[in-house]
Amino acid sequence: MSIRKIALVAALGTSLASAPVVAQTATLPAQPARAGATLDQANGQFQPSTEAYVVGFFALVAIGLGLYFAFVDDDENPPVSP
Repeated sequence: MSIRKIALVAALGTSLASAPVVAQTATLPAQPARAGATLDQANGQFQPSTEAYVVGFFALVAIGLGLYFAFVDDDENPPVSP
């Protein structure tokens, strides 16, 4: 491996490793402070509906059927030797 390739790999590695650090230390523009919700308001935002339970039920059924068909083998279709 030539010295150019080694230098290129080292430069790319340094660049990739330092990119998050440089991005994190960059100064942000001045922004006004955000007003947060009180604890009572924050807890009332999530209200599960029956749609969430129906989607979850069908997801579990699909996963269960997938596992059943993946692992249950009745030997009805044995492999055919060439």
